[in-house]
Amino acid sequence: MLAALAMALAFAAGADAKTVSYTGEGTSLKAGQSKGLPILMGFELRGKGCPGGPHCFDHALVSKFDGVSWAYPNCPEVLDSGFELAKTSRVAKAAPHTFSASGVNENYAGDQVTIEGRLLRHGRLAKGWFTVTDSGCSTGRVSWTAKPD
Repeated sequence: MLAALAMALAFAAGADAKTVSYTGEGTSLKAGQSKGLPILMGFELRGKGCPGGPHCFDHALVSKFDGVSWAYPNCPEVLDSGFELAKTSRVAKAAPHTFSASGVNENYAGDQVTIEGRLLRHGRLAKGWFTVTDSGCSTGRVSWTAKPD
């Protein structure tokens, strides 16, 4: 699954000069949020001259969210997993350029995914969190940081 995430992000980066792929890892993880592997997170930012251009955030969008290697601390018997969220969200024009998205995991129909983030330093750094819930199991807030590829 990690290889598929890396390949998907690599192909997406070359698709459009106005689209930038971000990849990163979970940070400050709580006990049980990972099964020993790093939690990987990715998404795409689309905007004029992104990430550092002066008009990047005028009409910027984020989309193609994905994450792998997370786990449910309150349901340790359920294996860690991955998500893909096919949602598009507007990025706030004013700093800190926040965004949020939620919906059903494209990989596992029962999972509900919520993501919140912000783009800092003119888009050179992204920080945020995600949660995944399913039938009473929850990741809790998984904090992450990401940078443009």
